[in-house]
Amino acid sequence: MRVDEVRYFQQMQPFHPFAIHLVDGRSSVVNHPDVVSLSENGRSVTILNSEKLHEMVSTFLIVSLRPLKVSPPKKQR
Repeated sequence: MRVDEVRYFQQMQPFHPFAIHLVDGRSSVVNHPDVVSLSENGRSVTILNSEKLHEMVSTFLIVSLRPLKVSPPKKQR
């Protein structure tokens, strides 16, 4: 996957959560643009995962990016 594709999802306005799927079957949910960081050379992506740990993955290992459905806000009565 090209780093430009990851950057597109990260910088989308307004931001929409998305999932990053890897070749080994794992996936990471990105709920905020600040939990993803792209290397200067575009070869790796660092993700702050749900356990609050940083995971660095090669962009070559990213199979797909998938937008996640966002529930509409509940109406208050």
